[in-house]
Amino acid sequence: MSMIERPYDQTSPRRSDGSDVVDGPPPGIDADPGLLHRAYAIDLEFERSVSRNRNLALFRRNASSWELLLALCCAPDHGKPGVYELIEGLRTKGLGQSALLRFVRDRRDDGLLVFDRHHTKKSKMQVRPEPELARAMSDLLLWRAVAIRDLLSGTG
Repeated sequence: MSMIERPYDQTSPRRSDGSDVVDGPPPGIDADPGLLHRAYAIDLEFERSVSRNRNLALFRRNASSWELLLALCCAPDHGKPGVYELIEGLRTKGLGQSALLRFVRDRRDDGLLVFDRHHTKKSKMQVRPEPELARAMSDLLLWRAVAIRDLLSGTG
């Protein structure tokens, strides 16, 4: 029996106490009908800002390449992943592994991704975003985080 064929009570999410989770906004969120509109406006501006940055837009074209950039940006400086480790760790399936490997090599060739030799395992190439790309990504994500914080706190 597929998930679609199951009765509602078997597939609805439940809390640890066994009660049903009710879909919809958290209490109080629906009190401000413009809140969702302003949240959409924040995401719309974020997407437009990404598209205006040629380098970020290259990664945003596909869910897998965007996940790749996010994974690289949040990896610790001292433990950047290797090429194959990075590709195998992605969870979005917008591109296959060979296409992602080609994408990574193309971004290396245009200077957006930097390959460094691993400090102990010389055969392992670690990948990191070019500093200006990482800075643009950080600035944009920080702008969105602050805008959402301000929206939720009532100052935005």
